[in-house]
Amino acid sequence: MQTQVFPSEARKQDLKRKFDQIIQLYCSDSGTHPNLIRELDKVLAPVEKAAHDIEEYQNRRKMRRTWGDHTGITMWLD
Repeated sequence: MQTQVFPSEARKQDLKRKFDQIIQLYCSDSGTHPNLIRELDKVLAPVEKAAHDIEEYQNRRKMRRTWGDHTGITMWLD
């Protein structure tokens, strides 16, 4: 049986700080250069996909029955 892994508080705070910086740039009141938005979209696309997969998995109506019903992210969710 695999044990659960818990990220350290320092790791969580570091990730939150980095995401906050990206969101601050993305949602700047003074506007953001279109090329920067394009580059940030490239970085955020996999994050959005992972979040979508997790949300879809959590809202499912029945249990996933096969490995094919899962994505690389949702395979490990309880």
